[in-house]
Amino acid sequence: VLFIVLNGCGYKTVLNNDNSINIQEVETSGDKKIGYILKNDLLLQSKSAGIKRLKINLESKKIKSVKDKNDQGRVISYNITLDVNLEINNLLTNQKIEKSFIKNSSYAVSTIHSSTINSERNIVKVLTRQISDDMVNFINLNF
Repeated sequence: VLFIVLNGCGYKTVLNNDNSINIQEVETSGDKKIGYILKNDLLLQSKSAGIKRLKINLESKKIKSVKDKNDQGRVISYNITLDVNLEINNLLTNQKIEKSFIKNSSYAVSTIHSSTINSERNIVKVLTRQISDDMVNFINLNF
């Protein structure tokens, strides 16, 4: 009964991959590590037989700022913000869509410097993956 009701009303899944996309080109600028991860994640969504041909431009920035200091003036935590500007050009219709994705997180400074660096690296990876997922969903919803 549920199948008949959902089928009869024209229900379709939001992330429908029937209209697959073909990403012709991805250009990145800004932070190279973030751009590399995002580019590869987007290209994994591309199908060579895709109907919709897209060209994508990515501009990524990583902003590291001091979140807290102790009484002596030493930094005890940092805030990391990733800002990625996405520009999509549909090569068939010349439609252009721009969207900005911003994610941030913070981490505590460790007494061991290498632990602090690893914490920053891990935070950047997690935030980049979150932005990548958001971008893929955005592209699937709009194309």
